[in-house]
Amino acid sequence: MGRSATLGSVDKSALVSVLTCLALALVTERARAQSSDCEPLREVHPLPGEALPVDGSIWDICYYVARGDRAAALPDEVCSVPKLSDAQGKPVELKLEMRADGPPTRLVSRYRPVTELQAGAKYQLDPGAFSQPSGAREVRVIEATDAAPSPPVIQALEYSVSGSQAEARFRFAPFVGLLVKDLGAQGSASQAAIDVVHVGADDDARPTLLLERTPCRENFAAQPGASTLLRFGIFDLAGHFSGWSESMPVQFPSRDTAYPASDSSDAEDDAESGCTLAVPASAPSRAGVAFASALALLGQQRRARRWRARAQRVCDQRQP
Repeated sequence: MGRSATLGSVDKSALVSVLTCLALALVTERARAQSSDCEPLREVHPLPGEALPVDGSIWDICYYVARGDRAAALPDEVCSVPKLSDAQGKPVELKLEMRADGPPTRLVSRYRPVTELQAGAKYQLDPGAFSQPSGAREVRVIEATDAAPSPPVIQALEYSVSGSQAEARFRFAPFVGLLVKDLGAQGSASQAAIDVVHVGADDDARPTLLLERTPCRENFAAQPGASTLLRFGIFDLAGHFSGWSESMPVQFPSRDTAYPASDSSDAEDDAESGCTLAVPASAPSRAGVAFASALALLGQQRRARRWRARAQRVCDQRQP
């Protein structure tokens, strides 16, 4: 009787172990699939409401990887040439003036109209697939100017760390033009370093840059504990450069950290708190349903990660 009970207990324990290991594999595969469930991302300038100087260009910042499959990525298909037409609908030919790879997942292209644009005239720009915001937009052409833009103003820097995944989020005061970053704060202004900031990462309307490493978008070797110096500048659409802002340290927390649920001038300065630069108190808070959903998902991911760790220990202990 005792032996039967013991064998039954062993069989039951083994079954639980097998089921636990199977569930671990399913959860891991599901997490991997979710991390790769992404589409290409493009920011094409001029944006809606952004004027184009007569000596300016059409700029395309394009993250061209779909669903995390870098091997099958086709940048020439995803980052197709935008289309420009005049008020009568006549196409205006665009010539590729410059193209720069921002490895491993970003392509920055600069197109110039073959025929001279007329100051004061309005044109239609079709940015192409995957562009955010999408759809054709009216473009107003203005006179050329030699005035350079001002460097961008950072209003907030926040961090999110979950397991081996890390992300830094920069919020900028509104500006017009193209954001260029200098990782290490010792390089020259490079077209390849122009990045996406105007596509609306969440419900905050301010220009927002994410430093992250994901299957579809990678612009920094982001990981817990990573650090670097960073500075920013702005190109206008004619290619005039603002000069660099002052360099600043970026230090990712070494342990799990969530983005703050709302912006606050009382945010802690501790690097582990998730926020190192607070938004001024006068800045409006737009945190809403999207933020709440993101925080809920983060909580689910953390619980799943802790469960996988416990399950893995069980599997390891059960192996002969």
